[in-house]
Amino acid sequence: MNEHRTIKKKEDLIRQLLQESDDLSPAKRAWTRLTEFFSTIDELEMASHTRLIYYLYCRPATKKESMLRVALKHALSERTLYRYRQKYVHCFLMYYQKELAKPNQPLLLSSNS
Repeated sequence: MNEHRTIKKKEDLIRQLLQESDDLSPAKRAWTRLTEFFSTIDELEMASHTRLIYYLYCRPATKKESMLRVALKHALSERTLYRYRQKYVHCFLMYYQKELAKPNQPLLLSSNS
């Protein structure tokens, strides 16, 4: 049960980062990479991860909804939904750390161009 609380805390952090960030922030770039990655998986495996990701993290009402109800809405078992949530959080945090590690890139390559 402790694991479920941990993932909820991480999901809350992701929601907070996305709400407080501008379009060029590391959090938004990590979000873009996450959704692009799972869009590719959706096409390859005939899945609907991207739809579920947006449902979980971009819809404010979902935070208050029980995960059993979310699982049933998406024709998943509760355990499968939990595994997917772990995967989405892990993937986002991995991309976010990579974005934070990137040096700030200047908008112009040089003043001579």
